[in-house]
Amino acid sequence: MANRHRIQAPLPDGQHVRLRSRHLDSYLHASTDGVGACLHRNPASMNAAWVVHRPPGEHVLVLLQSAAYGRYLAATDSPAPRGQHGFRTVQVKYYDYQADHAILWELITHDNYVQLRNAGGGGQGTRHLRANGRYFHFNAGRTRYLPRYTGVTVEDRGTTAHWNWAVETIPPCQAYPGIPGPINEPVPGNFAAIFLGLQRPPWRLIRFVQAAEDGSYVQQANGWNAFDFTGNSIFRLRKEVAEILQAVDNNIVMCVRAGRFGRLAPMLVDMPHDGDGDTVYIVVFTIGTPGEAALRYPDING
Repeated sequence: MANRHRIQAPLPDGQHVRLRSRHLDSYLHASTDGVGACLHRNPASMNAAWVVHRPPGEHVLVLLQSAAYGRYLAATDSPAPRGQHGFRTVQVKYYDYQADHAILWELITHDNYVQLRNAGGGGQGTRHLRANGRYFHFNAGRTRYLPRYTGVTVEDRGTTAHWNWAVETIPPCQAYPGIPGPINEPVPGNFAAIFLGLQRPPWRLIRFVQAAEDGSYVQQANGWNAFDFTGNSIFRLRKEVAEILQAVDNNIVMCVRAGRFGRLAPMLVDMPHDGDGDTVYIVVFTIGTPGEAALRYPDING
């Protein structure tokens, strides 16, 4: 179990945190489909890491950016799945927070925990982030929740212990932590996986640009390189990007930009297993440059 570093609000901009349900003792995770949010008991996962993003001039409201996929936690008006309460939460790209208040959250601070109230208009403005789960008991007296009810939703019906979250800070890594190794997936040329009947992973359009040593890069996407990519492996993706740039693959860091105003997030896990037809925007940094040194990597085992 990772050490728990608690912090009181206000949370500093750029801080990596975990959000632990005090009622279910489980963590807010970015779902591996890249779309939803769920609970999981494992804190030592990049999917449990979130970056506090404070919009310009904001002192109360925050955005929560997934360290796994670079997308932002948002409330919706879609009813929660059966067995859960309230309305769905999703991961979205960041285009304009002033027009899309669903990604804005107000931190309501209590003695040793927080509640997160969505700042969206209409009914969303009264909805709180809720951990869903049900208990059953073992003979030893321990408690566990039923996995199929572990969605994270928003709800506006009264105060509930399911709204209470402990904030645990994640210390930074001192250097680039690296990426996962290759995975076996049925991509073009992988005949063994195709023969086994594995489902084809998503196809994506990759658009990327190389950052200068100081971290600056061309903002207009029409000045970026582009190629088609099938699969979720960032190990293989990095090799293809490095070949185009004529660079050494383990000497570069790829960062995803999820939306025009999304902050760059280092790509440290394989891409979501959903996303067929998506366009992925990537900024490439060279390890050892001032631009790469300014990136922040969470130490998920810290």
